[in-house]
Amino acid sequence: MRLSQFSLVDRMFILFIGLVIILSFPATLFRLAGIEFVADYYFDTVFLIFTGLALANFLLALNVRVPEPVFVISLVGFLVFIFAIGVVRNTEDPIGGLRYFVLPLIAYLLLIGRSYLLFFITSERFWKLVMIMHILGLSVYYSGILGPMYPGIGETSIAYAAIFMFANGHPLLLLAALVMIFLEGKRSVLFAMLITLAFIRLIKFSAGGRLLYSAIAGLLALIVLGVFLYVIADGAGSSTTVARINYINPFSDQFDLYLGSSGRFGELESFWQGKTVMEILTGSGSGFKYEWDLGFASSQSGEVKGYFHMSIANYIAVGGLVGFAVFIYLAAFPFKASQLKLPSKQRMTLFGFGFYSIVQSFFGFTLAVDTVALIFIIGPAALLSLHTSRSRNSSTPVQPQRSTA
Repeated sequence: MRLSQFSLVDRMFILFIGLVIILSFPATLFRLAGIEFVADYYFDTVFLIFTGLALANFLLALNVRVPEPVFVISLVGFLVFIFAIGVVRNTEDPIGGLRYFVLPLIAYLLLIGRSYLLFFITSERFWKLVMIMHILGLSVYYSGILGPMYPGIGETSIAYAAIFMFANGHPLLLLAALVMIFLEGKRSVLFAMLITLAFIRLIKFSAGGRLLYSAIAGLLALIVLGVFLYVIADGAGSSTTVARINYINPFSDQFDLYLGSSGRFGELESFWQGKTVMEILTGSGSGFKYEWDLGFASSQSGEVKGYFHMSIANYIAVGGLVGFAVFIYLAAFPFKASQLKLPSKQRMTLFGFGFYSIVQSFFGFTLAVDTVALIFIIGPAALLSLHTSRSRNSSTPVQPQRSTA
């Protein structure tokens, strides 16, 4: 869809979100290179702009049908609950600890009454531009212009481009995107991408069919993964990406779960060691702290932390079963893409974006820092609500409205 087909406000969202996606990879490169402005200001500035846009959209959409009201009530209730638990358990900063869990609410407010997601699931030109930015970034990285950096430089924007190319039948561009994902060396992006490609066709099946497809696809994926890990197990001296994968490869002599998980396994063990059953079930509340005494580097051992890299672990740690339920609620949103009256390719793309974001959150801090990922996760539910409200007056599927609001 062209920008001119959208309302003025939707166009503003498209331009800003599109700019954030396009700049995500170079911004990450500059941050890892220690460039001060990007490291200290860029990402905070993006977050503040997203927050401002969310509040502005909330005011503009006061008369619009609210998507998934049960979710927003549950989310607000969850924030109150973990704050109360934090106060009861006397955590260090129960108010400050809420900052890791407000981003879904911001993404939700950004989506009320808006159809701008249709641009991102239809614009091939945009995702080609994203791929070009990654090519340029990789050229700079491998040239050494920015000096030595962390070996895992990947950004999720290239995964979204790969999903778009897969869903829209562009195998050569998909292959190019997968090669770039591998060269960027971010294992969480690579594994989440492969899992998404294995399960993206779930959107085409009914509930019963999804179960059967998941079993078959899961088995095939495990076989392919097992063969791949076995083949690369002796890959000493090969690429950095292969070397890092072998840290979590049970067939490899280099297997080391503490080192291979980049400390994530150590975080989990450090936090939950010694916890009672009641503490696990009800959570520790917002503002919790723990001593990361299993750091894989001596400089990190003993560090006091208030979060986990794994998003689901954060929700369970602060809210126990309640936190787990909120996470599952979020994880179910991408499947609502199947109910939209959109072309099959667009529904698959929308589902793929959200499904990938959920899978990637199992490896990273996604749900606390990545507004775009949460927009893609909640987006199908928001578009479905928009369609439902408009279909009451017309049989026309969701289309962008050309208006000033």
